[in-house]
Amino acid sequence: IDAVENDEAVGAGGRDHEGEGPQQRRALHLGPAAHLLGQVVGPDDEGGQAVLRGRGAERVQAEEDGAGLDYHFNLYPELVNNAHYCDIENLFTFLSSIELAVAGPVVEAIYNPLHVLVAKAKIKKNSPLARRINKLEILFAQIFFANKKWLSAFKSYNRLQDAEKMADVLLHWSQEGYKHEKALFFARGVLQLLSENKVSLAKDLLHNSLPHVEDNSGKKGGGASSAALAVWHVATILTDLANFPPMPRVDKTKLFGLLFRRYGPLFAQIDSKLFEILQKTGEVVFRFVLENPDAAPNPMA
Repeated sequence: IDAVENDEAVGAGGRDHEGEGPQQRRALHLGPAAHLLGQVVGPDDEGGQAVLRGRGAERVQAEEDGAGLDYHFNLYPELVNNAHYCDIENLFTFLSSIELAVAGPVVEAIYNPLHVLVAKAKIKKNSPLARRINKLEILFAQIFFANKKWLSAFKSYNRLQDAEKMADVLLHWSQEGYKHEKALFFARGVLQLLSENKVSLAKDLLHNSLPHVEDNSGKKGGGASSAALAVWHVATILTDLANFPPMPRVDKTKLFGLLFRRYGPLFAQIDSKLFEILQKTGEVVFRFVLENPDAAPNPMA
């Protein structure tokens, strides 16, 4: 990136200037970053090479094999300086320099591979690298949101544990569905967090979702929204139950079982994936296991 903006030539193996220092070499490591950037890098017109287009007319070229082998994606754990670089910081700089609409396909392509790489690295919490990754994740979430990739935006804000932003994502996402299913979007979001055993975060999301859900409590039942609201009520009950402090006479497993038998068929009828989320919530949070998995609630019974 530095070389492109300074109108300097960059070859497949990087700059070959004698005496180049770490600060100069920082631009070379766009090669491994480019290897990770599925959509940013594409076949050259002449074939055989990968191309990354910068702001100007110049192109940074990296041989598909050479760049990946010579320079792996570097996750430097400490503070970045003239002697050390980090591809997380380089990636943040690159994505910050282009329009959100252009960055969208890039982030979609690299998001999962990058997080696999980060997970394998076993990064220490609150380390300089962890803070850089968090900064990059915030940018990822903003890019997903701007491109209306609601599921990806929800997952990203989930990683950031930002319940307020997740509620905002669900609000915009629900506007693309039927009006009577609005409560279902928020209920699914809360249940998803419970199924991941993120009990406290689910409670925060529930709190931030309340202003957006028009409940029918105290009103006459029925109507087009009744099924979605039923799922919302179950999500509310389960969140409160999960956050309820342990007490000798409160059998959370039994209480979940009662709700599961009562509402499981409805969940299965609405969406089999929603039913799976409910079942996983029971297993992870409430230690509920079906004695016979094949005897799951039948929505047609």
